[in-house]
Order: sequence, then C-alpha cells, then structure tokens
Amino acid sequence: NVNSLKSDHINVIFQDSEGDCWYGTNNGVSLYRNKQRQWKHFLDGTEHGSKVVLALAEDSRGNIWVGGYGIGLYAIHKRTGKVQKMEKRKTGSDKGVATDYIYAIHAEGDYLWIGGIEGEFTRYNMLTDTYTYYPIDCVGDIKYGDKNTLLIAGCDGLGFFDKSTGEIKWQQKFGDITLHYPVRCLLRSSSGDIWLLTDGEGLIRFNPENDRSRIYTTADGLVSNSINSVAEDSNGHIWFSTEKELYCLDLVEDMVINGNDLLNIGWGYYNSNASLKTKDGHLAFGTAEGALFFTPSFDFSKSAPVELIFT
Repeated sequence: NVNSLKSDHINVIFQDSEGDCWYGTNNGVSLYRNKQRQWKHFLDGTEHGSKVVLALAEDSRGNIWVGGYGIGLYAIHKRTGKVQKMEKRKTGSDKGVATDYIYAIHAEGDYLWIGGIEGEFTRYNMLTDTYTYYPIDCVGDIKYGDKNTLLIAGCDGLGFFDKSTGEIKWQQKFGDITLHYPVRCLLRSSSGDIWLLTDGEGLIRFNPENDRSRIYTTADGLVSNSINSVAEDSNGHIWFSTEKELYCLDLVEDMVINGNDLLNIGWGYYNSNASLKTKDGHLAFGTAEGALFFTPSFDFSKSAPVELIFT
C-alpha cells in the first residue's frame, strides 16, 4: 500500500506539536498527516539513500530532527519538506555531530542534545550554530529530569547530567542489585518514579526521592529480563515489552498482566525504545511487523464470575 508506512520495521514513534505521527523505520521516516489522511516519506532511498532511523525529536520551531544507525543527524523542515544533513565532526574541530550512530535526541529550548553508542555526548545550539561536547558515550536514551538535569540511559547505568556544569553522576545500584547490563531507555512516570529498561536485569522502578527500587524480572512472570519499550497510560498503568511479549503493570495490585493475551496478539518482535502515548490517550508500540495502536481502557479492579465449561 503506497499510502502507508514505507517499512514495517518501526524503531521509533513520535507525535509532533500538530498531532501528526512520525515513524522512524529501517527505510527512513514516514509521516502521517492526520487531517489530510496522507503519508509523506523522507530518507527512504530516493534522495539521501535508505536510512535506519532510531531517534526523532521536534525543536521549538517545529523542525523534526532525525538520527539513526550510521546515518548521522538530519533536520526535516516539515512545512517545506526540505531535508538538511548536519555536518560530522572532524578531528580537532569544534563543529559537527560527534557520531554517526545516534540513538537519542532531546530538544529543549534552543538546544539539541544528541547521544549515541560512540562519540561524545553533544549539545547543539540551534540559535548560534555552535556545539559543546562532553566525555560521555554509549547513550541509549535522554529524558528531561528537571530544569537543571537530564536523565541519561547508558552502558554505565542511570545518569544524572547537570546541564550547567556538564558533570554527570552515574547510578548503578538499585535495591539489592548492581547493574551489569546497559540501560536501554527511560520513562519518568506521573508519580515521579524513574523506570529503567535494562538489557538483562529486568524493569526497574526507582524513586529518586527516597532511593527505593522495585525490580520486575522473570520471577514476576516475565519471559525475559531484557526489556525493550515502556509507556504509561492515562490510568497510571505501566505498559512494557520484552522482544516477544507485551505486559501491563497494575501498580495498585503490583501485578503483571500479559498484554498479548489481553489484546489477543499472537506475535511479538517489539523493538527497543519504540513506544508512545498519543495526545488522545492511545498507546503505540513499534514492532518488526508494523506499529501496534490500542486504547488501554481496561478496568482491572472489576471482577466477574467465570463459567467453567467441560468439553
């Protein structure tokens, strides 16, 4: 279907300020305009070559920034459709993006924060066209912490980055465990908790106020301790995925519910850091077989008698 996604392999989903959804795929970026009900594609092999896209962000001017695996950094001007390739930093230079392997982009005011699996963590000032570099690598995700702090998911655990000093404090110990695997991505939930998705030690719920942690692993019924994506619904439930399974966490009962069974989904292949809560309350997860959208309007507090049938 030409009026659909360019690729079914969805690595990142992003909703812009106008409510339109952007999908970073293994073949560029697909934009769906809700009002026009039309698709538009970028970096899909026509002008700039086919790109594996892993990160999307929108700046204060409405431009969309794109990063990915071995592709560097691009800016898409939504209104004109123009695509601009940002320069790569050369040895000894103080300009350009430090890595071609970009896993996370965070836009805030005039600044763009860029992180990847190699090269230095970079701040780009869009107003002055200047770059600042920090000796931090192996970044998987960047989230807003507070007005002075960014939260960083990385190979060294959970990072608290001070925007004014450029210093970072890494935390690897949560409860009884010390992390030995990278943190893939993060969620700051409405309760103030920080959720860490690890590459082999489960889902960690961390309260930075009292330093308490709760860790969800295969002991809680998960099929794997490698967690890929997470999103919070409007009722405060936490939805997260391993590669094959989707789960819903009811925090009131501290109960893990199998979301694949709940939604009657017989397949998995959920991708890392590919989740979204839309402005109208839907949840979306990116998979290797397209984007899954659903409305999480389940009331887990209600119970009903079950009729037993012998056959």
